[in-house]
Amino acid sequence: MKIAVVNPVYRTPRPWLEKCLASVRAQTVPCIHLLVSDGESSLHGADFPDVEFFQVPEAHEDNGNAARAIGSVSAIALGFDAIA
Repeated sequence: MKIAVVNPVYRTPRPWLEKCLASVRAQTVPCIHLLVSDGESSLHGADFPDVEFFQVPEAHEDNGNAARAIGSVSAIALGFDAIA
């Protein structure tokens, strides 16, 4: 079973983001972490080598809904069986 964890981020404090990344890495069931940045220019894919990183070009400021939708649709298109 292919599992994706979709994580929208926007102005997330770095300690919170690091804790989230560590939590997903520590899961006992293998999964792929999809990190979707909603227009935040301070984040770059190279900063997160162990995740699939998506950058939305401009912020929606909608509590992560646009980024969550983009990550979910991407996971569906990539053939994941389960999305968290």
